[in-house]
Amino acid sequence: MIALKFQHIRDINALLFEKDTFDAFLLLEASLIGEYALTLEQLPASGSSIPYGKIRPVLEASLPSLSDPLRGRITLKASDSYMQSLVRNPGFTGDPDMISSLVLTFRIENDSLSAMTGISYRTFTPDKSMDRLWDQAIQKAFDHMNISYELL
Repeated sequence: MIALKFQHIRDINALLFEKDTFDAFLLLEASLIGEYALTLEQLPASGSSIPYGKIRPVLEASLPSLSDPLRGRITLKASDSYMQSLVRNPGFTGDPDMISSLVLTFRIENDSLSAMTGISYRTFTPDKSMDRLWDQAIQKAFDHMNISYELL
């Protein structure tokens, strides 16, 4: 698990709310609070997550009415197909059945925006190879997009 603090908030906000950068992810939870609050979360009864690409326009349209200071959290889950591609990586040495999901959580707090990687395991495993692969994949993706960040 790593935490990243972004240097240029406008750049990452554009990627989160205006562009299709994260549309392949699934939304687990979104909570944005300003003058008003907007909260979206997966309903346990449905058993499925909402594609972020379908909900992103709702979040984008809501931003002006939330106003500053804005705070909140958006939690995204990588698609199962992406998770399977990391499982096939030679650097992965664990049991694929132990991995439940790969998660990326964005935290917005006034003039600061950070992201944290995480992995949900079905049960404890001492193997941390997927943690390293997921952390490296996220850093590489932000580097490829020329997004400046500080590793916390």
